[in-house]
Formats: sequence, C-alpha cells, structure tokens
Amino acid sequence: MDLYCFLSASDPANCGVSRGCTETVCLYDCKDDIRSHLRSCHLSKENVDEYKLILARAGLFDLSDDQMCKMGICPKHRHRLGRYWLKSKTTCQYPGHVGNSKKVVGRDTFSIKMSEEVLLLYGVTVPTGSGT
Repeated sequence: MDLYCFLSASDPANCGVSRGCTETVCLYDCKDDIRSHLRSCHLSKENVDEYKLILARAGLFDLSDDQMCKMGICPKHRHRLGRYWLKSKTTCQYPGHVGNSKKVVGRDTFSIKMSEEVLLLYGVTVPTGSGT
C-alpha cells in the first residue's frame, strides 16, 4: 500500500526528508520514546504516544484506530510535529486574551486536552506544548 503524508494537502511545502529519514510511514506506527521531549515541553504528566502528539499538534482529535492506520506521515512532518517540535512563539497562545501579548514566563503549557478545547471553542489550533 502506498502511503502519502496526510498533511501534504494542507502543508505541501514542508513534506519531505528529515534527519536522514526518507520514507513515509504509517502514522499509527509512530511510537518512538518521546518522554524527554515531553519533559522539555513541560508535558511530563501527559501519557501520550508519538502519533497522538503529532495528531494533537495538527489539530486532529478523536480519530479511530482504523483511520490512523490508513494515514501516512513524511519524515519532515513527523519530526516537526513530534519530538523535534519547537515552540514558534514566546507569547501566550490563548485566543481569548486581548490587549498586548505578554511573554510567557512560566512553565504553563497547553496540554492535549486544552488544545482540543480551544479548537472546539474558538476554531483555532494551538499546538500542544505551546505557552499559555
């Protein structure tokens, strides 16, 4: 079965190779140990597999196992949304805050649950691990 990156339609410029990896893999097979990455994002209390973290950062929640088994991901997207993801902004990402953006000064970050709730309430995808 040929796998295509599920993000290729929405983000084609960022599909490709990364860190010596060239093969698109089944998303459901992305189960590398990400505990140190979760700690670095202040998410050490999250018990999450790599593929679920990737989906959360892409704004996709509550997919069935069957759906995930049919989805592929290229190495570049896997790394950018997985263990090599970096916070893109240093200001609060909560869409309800008005006024000047203030620098994030704590260890407060968006959990998977918070990211999902913001998407439901505001229609905005805030990547898991972003500052609050």
